[in-house]
Amino acid sequence: MIIDSHVHIGNICKFDMPENMVLESMKKYNIDFSLISNIEGAEFDCEQKIIKQELAHSQYEVNIKAIEFAKANKDKIGVLLWGRPSNEGCNEEFEKMIVDNKDVVYGIKIHPYHSKISFDSKEVERYIKLADKYGLPVLTHTASDENSDCENVYKMAEKYPNVNFIMGHMGLGTDNKRAIELIKKLNNLYGDTAWVEPGHAIEMIKKCGSNKLLFGTDNPIDGVDTYSHPTVCSIYLGNEFRSKLSREDYENVMFKNAIRLFNLKIDNA
Repeated sequence: MIIDSHVHIGNICKFDMPENMVLESMKKYNIDFSLISNIEGAEFDCEQKIIKQELAHSQYEVNIKAIEFAKANKDKIGVLLWGRPSNEGCNEEFEKMIVDNKDVVYGIKIHPYHSKISFDSKEVERYIKLADKYGLPVLTHTASDENSDCENVYKMAEKYPNVNFIMGHMGLGTDNKRAIELIKKLNNLYGDTAWVEPGHAIEMIKKCGSNKLLFGTDNPIDGVDTYSHPTVCSIYLGNEFRSKLSREDYENVMFKNAIRLFNLKIDNA
């Protein structure tokens, strides 16, 4: 079994990831389940310019789109609700989407870069309090920019020990070492493999344990064949990565950790 815990739908900037592409890529590369979030919830574009009102989508709109996709494919798709902390915030409508859709909503997604806001801000903290209330994990983009710095996630994870936090990318564009150091310090702090070199992932497993890492890819960011990316995704799916781990460690990374953290109800696990 393989569960991808970091998948997207939506169209923004140069990225176009329609729902049918997610399903097609999953079928082609034997991915059993994907946790998706809708990138159309981005508040700022790839150049950190605010997305024009006529091109922007509301928090409700983007998440309902994701929820409807998941409800039509419950055996394959789950949802991480996308937060818009800069322009909308965590409101009653957002909470109602959790309450009304517990069959497909498994967590919350925050993107500090595309919201142009620090993860340890008060605006983001409102979403964390909601995650705490409903027992939901929080997946957040981490990178080398100030707002997405791994240290910000560590601060929030330390403050909310009952919430599980996943550092997407473990510091995109870095050597991942600082992320690994921080993940090792807290029981509720995890990483994912999205654009993380497999050698760094192996090092992370040695230092933190295989129960602290989840398979994730950003699929289908490079199209239907994102999983064939020769230096990252394809290695995780091939024998090269598997051969370096025990069966238990490999299964933890590729699906068991996701089932445990997101409380997934999957029959074939």
